[in-house]
Amino acid sequence: MKVNKYHLAIVLLLILVLSSFKPSHINLESQSTKNITSNLQVLHTKYDYINIFLTNLMAGIVLSVVGFFTGGIITLLILLWNFILLWIIYASVVSSHQNINIILYYSKHLPIEIYAFALFSIIGFRGFNFYKKLIGSNELGIKLFPNIKELLIPTFLLFLSSLIEVL
Repeated sequence: MKVNKYHLAIVLLLILVLSSFKPSHINLESQSTKNITSNLQVLHTKYDYINIFLTNLMAGIVLSVVGFFTGGIITLLILLWNFILLWIIYASVVSSHQNINIILYYSKHLPIEIYAFALFSIIGFRGFNFYKKLIGSNELGIKLFPNIKELLIPTFLLFLSSLIEVL
C-alpha cells in the first residue's frame, strides 16, 4: 500500500503539471478543422463524465477479467493498440508544428487514467500465472482470481479521471 501512495502522488503531480499548459491565446471551444486531433474528435467530446466513466470501466473490466481468462493476451493487445493510437496522436501534433500546449492541457486526465488501466492490467496479466500453475502443477490457484477489492481502486481512479477530463 505504501508503493500505491507514492504512485498516486506522482500521478497527481503530473496532473498539476499538465493542467498548467492551458493556452491563453487560443479559444479551446472552437478548434480549426485543420487540427488533426479535433478531426479525430479526441480532444473535444460531446459526452459527459458518466458516459466517459462507463466506457472506461468497460475497458478496465475487459483488461482485467477477460484478460485474466485469456492468459493476459487480450490485455497485452489492448494496451499495445492504445499505446500506438496515443503515439500517433502525439506524433501528429508534434510533426505538424501545432501548439503542443493544447494537447497537453487536454491530457491532464491521462496520468490517472493510465495508472488505473495499469492496475486493471495487473489483474489481467495474472491469468498467465494462473494457467501456468494449472498446467504445470495441476493446482487451481484460486488466490490468483480477480476479486472485487482489487477493482475498487482503479474504478475510483477512472471516475476521478472522467471528472477531470470534462473540466
